[in-house]
Amino acid sequence: MRGERCLLRPLSQADAQVTLAWRNDPALRDAVMGYRFPVTQAREDAWYARILQDGGDRRADYAIESLTDGAMVGMTHLAEIDWIARHAGFGIIIGDASRQGRGLAAEAMRLLFGHAFGVLNLRRIHLRVAAYNVRALALYHRFGFREEGRLREHVFLNGRYHDLVLMGLMRADHATRVPDAPAAEAPRTA
Repeated sequence: MRGERCLLRPLSQADAQVTLAWRNDPALRDAVMGYRFPVTQAREDAWYARILQDGGDRRADYAIESLTDGAMVGMTHLAEIDWIARHAGFGIIIGDASRQGRGLAAEAMRLLFGHAFGVLNLRRIHLRVAAYNVRALALYHRFGFREEGRLREHVFLNGRYHDLVLMGLMRADHATRVPDAPAAEAPRTA
C-alpha cells in the first residue's frame, strides 16, 4: 500500500534487526506500553517468527517505509482479527525518532484503515492507549475513534498509575472523518 510519504509492506524476519533498538528505547516502550525488560535479538527473532507464522489468519503486520529513502521507520498492525464479527485490534509506532512528527503515522493509518474497511471488509477497529499518551489520543480522535471505556489506574509508569483508554472506530465513522494530517500535528509515537 503506497501513499505520498510512505508505503506499507509486510513485515519480514530481516526487520527484526531494525526494530530491536525500538523495543529497547524507554521512551518508545512507554508510549506503546511495550515489554518492560530488555529485549534480546533472540527474543525479537522469536517474536517475528511467531507473528509471521500466522499467515493472515488472525493478524496483519506491516513495516512503514519512507518513500524518500526506503528506510523502515515504523510498523503497524491489525491483530486479533475476528472474521465473523468483522473487527480487529490496531497498533502503530514510528520507531525512528528522526521521522516522528512528520505525518507518517497518519498516512500509514489512512492506508491501513482504507485496506481494513475497503478490502478486508472489517466493520470496527479498536485499540488501547495509555491516558498519558496525549499525542496519540489526539491523532485517534482526529480519525474518528471514540472512547468506549477506561480501565482506571491500569498502567504503572514512573511510580504512578495511569488509566488505559479503550477506543473504537466504526467503518461508517471512518468514512466521514478521514483527516488531512498536517505534519506539525502528527504524533511522535502512537
